[in-house]
Amino acid sequence: MFKATFISNIKRWWWIPALNAALMLLIYISLVSASSGLGYKYYQVVFNSFMAALCALMLFSFLHTEKSVGLYFSLPSKRGSVFLANLLFGFLSILFCSLLFTAAYIMFDGSYYDLIFDFFCTFTYAMSIFALVTFVSMFTGRLLAAGIFSLVMYVLPIYISGVIDELADEIYGFAGYSAFKVYELYKLEHPLRSLGFTAVLLLLAYIAYRLRPAEAAGELVTFRWAKTLFIQGVALCVGLLISGTFMYSGTNYIMLTITGLIIAAAAMMLMQRSFRIKGYPLQAGIFIVIVALLYALIALDITGYENRVPAAEDVASVTVDDGIHYRQIAEPRPTATLETTEDIEAAVKAHSRIASEKPQGDYSNNLFLHYELKNGKTLDRYYHAPEEYMTGIANTVPFRRAYFMLDEEWTYVQLSAYKHTTTMATLTAEEAAALRAAVEHDVLSCTPEELYKYYGGSRNIMYIRPGAYKYDNAVIVNESMPTTWPLVKELMQKYELWP
Repeated sequence: MFKATFISNIKRWWWIPALNAALMLLIYISLVSASSGLGYKYYQVVFNSFMAALCALMLFSFLHTEKSVGLYFSLPSKRGSVFLANLLFGFLSILFCSLLFTAAYIMFDGSYYDLIFDFFCTFTYAMSIFALVTFVSMFTGRLLAAGIFSLVMYVLPIYISGVIDELADEIYGFAGYSAFKVYELYKLEHPLRSLGFTAVLLLLAYIAYRLRPAEAAGELVTFRWAKTLFIQGVALCVGLLISGTFMYSGTNYIMLTITGLIIAAAAMMLMQRSFRIKGYPLQAGIFIVIVALLYALIALDITGYENRVPAAEDVASVTVDDGIHYRQIAEPRPTATLETTEDIEAAVKAHSRIASEKPQGDYSNNLFLHYELKNGKTLDRYYHAPEEYMTGIANTVPFRRAYFMLDEEWTYVQLSAYKHTTTMATLTAEEAAALRAAVEHDVLSCTPEELYKYYGGSRNIMYIRPGAYKYDNAVIVNESMPTTWPLVKELMQKYELWP
């Protein structure tokens, strides 16, 4: 049965790899003729992946009609032989196209640089697409649904990561997390990851194939246990997308509930192919319970995780960045590391006040806290808060020194007026040392309220750039600094930079 099925696949589906190879060769020849072979690898990945998906859909399309399912499953052979024959055809098709494209690249370009690695990357990536579509095809009895569900499953990690990102940023205050990290999963440069992903999915697909009921052809979801999961998953994902996802406001959860109940009803209509749906009250009740749990866990924070503030005695150090970037033109912003008991207590106190009072509003001040705990763990938090919440942190010497770059050597200092950064004057070593001493005196002897005035807001602002290659960072001084400003004004007049 294995041999017969494999030969049948060649006779029926030979045109898929052949068409893919022909199209890719035509595109490559046109790119070479136009002396623009840079996009070839991109086209190779796209076409190979599309061919892999189409192969998987066609090879297992017999599962989506009752007649073909009955025919295949009535034959005196094991189910596994058909699955393995289809898998071998898909594997050889992807391998054939990948080798052909590699040979064409050598023939037309004459380059061998990283060729084996590129071949392995594109081949394993296409195989992972084949495995994904094969896996999804086991859970639906409709060909069109298999294609749509495969696309949804492909982008689902990005959506889930976006929801996690919002939870991390807006609710739990994590700093440094980005949804874009999930794109690491889609990079070609990780062939071993693609290979492992392929192996796991094909194993799960084989298990599902063996357990799949023959009468499931034509069903939107083939396994009974997966139907509830499908309904609730679609209702929750679409409901979150429409309702604005997670917020503190209970209004959003009401919107989520209404939207999700409507989407659940629509999903059940598709599954049952009728406007008169059975079992809706049960599914609606399950969804309401899920939303209630989300509201309790997130909006009400019954776990207390959102308001968690570590005890000062458990903290080894705190890295602080308050995000006040009047004086920073671009990244990276300097940060301060607090290590003394007094400084750590100041950071913990500020964090505790923000977590308990939850100041609302569109504040330009952001507080980033990175805790290094004595037990080896870390804790990151990110908040928006007005200046008075950060007074204790602004009192610490490391914070003040970091935010005016006083821990760096001012060996090559340039001075420029606000909005006139293209015209700069390079100070002498003596002038730079005098200016640094003046800034240090003002910064370390002022009150927190005065310190925040130093950041900006005054009409006259001057940029001081310490370091020949540090054009992204600048110390801003203004007329509220009693020692620094007269010296800056004198230097600006000397170099004719007064705005």
